[in-house]
Amino acid sequence: MVIASLLVPGFGQALVHRRVRAIAWAVAALAAVFGIVWTIYLFPVTLLVHVAAAVDARVVLRRDARPGGLDRMFGAIVFVIGAVGAGFANMALQTFTVPTSSMYPTIEIGDRIYVDKLTKLWRPIERGELIALRYPCDPRLTYIKRVVAVGGDTVEIRCDVLYVNGKAVPHTLVAKEWEYEDRDPEVHAWIRKQVSRWHEELDGRGYDVFEGLAEQSGRDFPMLDRPFSPGCADQSMFQHPVQTHEVKGELVRMTTGAGACEPQLHYVVPKGALFGLGDNRYNANDSRFWGAFSENDVIGRVIGVWWNDGQGGTLGRFGTLR
Repeated sequence: MVIASLLVPGFGQALVHRRVRAIAWAVAALAAVFGIVWTIYLFPVTLLVHVAAAVDARVVLRRDARPGGLDRMFGAIVFVIGAVGAGFANMALQTFTVPTSSMYPTIEIGDRIYVDKLTKLWRPIERGELIALRYPCDPRLTYIKRVVAVGGDTVEIRCDVLYVNGKAVPHTLVAKEWEYEDRDPEVHAWIRKQVSRWHEELDGRGYDVFEGLAEQSGRDFPMLDRPFSPGCADQSMFQHPVQTHEVKGELVRMTTGAGACEPQLHYVVPKGALFGLGDNRYNANDSRFWGAFSENDVIGRVIGVWWNDGQGGTLGRFGTLR
């Protein structure tokens, strides 16, 4: 029964007629699970509630067992409450492990993240938010991206400056030279890469991005020598997509004679679609290459990191999203 109380807080207490105590533990566990949807920092609280409820169950089972037998009916009620919490957690939350460096410096290789699948049902995804989505070129894969534009917006990147609806997103240099460790999947080894680090502010959300050094080629979008909308057919690794959910946008040429670092050709995000970028702008496969994606392909919002099992796995990444 102690093990059962670890899984379903309040169950052991209910069996020995400690009804108020049982309900208190069950409600506390349920509230903690609901709370994770809003903040990853309630994740350890949830674990603590379950452990504490099991310890308390052991105490009351040894001290308060009654000759009259177990209160099986009330135990069943508490078990149902626990089942509701478990069902809610399964419906509203999902965990993913990040295998690539495309979201550095915000999310690192090996980060295990929680994704909130519930709030997207009543609150639309906004610019600057981190989301998990089904990759349009192969929906069996899950990608993590930052939404930078929504349906009806225009997007353009010139000389590493992001323009949304014709306005430059504030872009401040953090470090001209920055080094990070990436994992080479071919040789299964960690390698050092050099980039520049910048800070962006988009619709009140601040975050850092990696970009190429001055001597490295940029990642302008749309590319002027390829004046067509990006899509799955352009992906060398998916020449024959398993199932394509791609959304085609429109390219609109602005003024002629604009400088190389000035807006001149932008992408219009279709209605009902989103445009996502990796924070590691120099090393990310994102909407610049396969286009916008349907709002229906969004799995949910990224809440935070609860563990990292990458290089020297650690709890030091807990909660980090910047």
